[in-house]
Amino acid sequence: MLLVAVFAVTAWVAPGFLVPGGPAAASGDGARHVAQRIMSGFAQQDKTALRKLTCDTAERPVTTAIAQAHQTTGARLTGRVELRGGSATAPGRLTMDGDRIDVETGLDLRDGSWCWQSLDVPGIELHGARPTG
Repeated sequence: MLLVAVFAVTAWVAPGFLVPGGPAAASGDGARHVAQRIMSGFAQQDKTALRKLTCDTAERPVTTAIAQAHQTTGARLTGRVELRGGSATAPGRLTMDGDRIDVETGLDLRDGSWCWQSLDVPGIELHGARPTG
């Protein structure tokens, strides 16, 4: 009974806590969570997990980086997630073949959920065909 009461009070005080696109999704917490999942996906060389985080219109460097995820030996966020309206950027560092590569992941808020839209690597231009289908 106590559990039901706690649930009811929480649902009333924070009505969006049950919905993926609730208040946390629109805040920096939601963006930071997705950015951390991107870094975890690279650290675990999990291309499937990384693909699930991408926006439908993700830029080519995102798909190219995912294709190269098997070369990653480490990944971490290196700074604060910066929010700009319905977008956010998160600085990180990937370790690939012994090289440390600073990156900036770009996230977009779409339909109440954050997704991975862009990847910038200062000084490096990523090439590769964008997958179809």
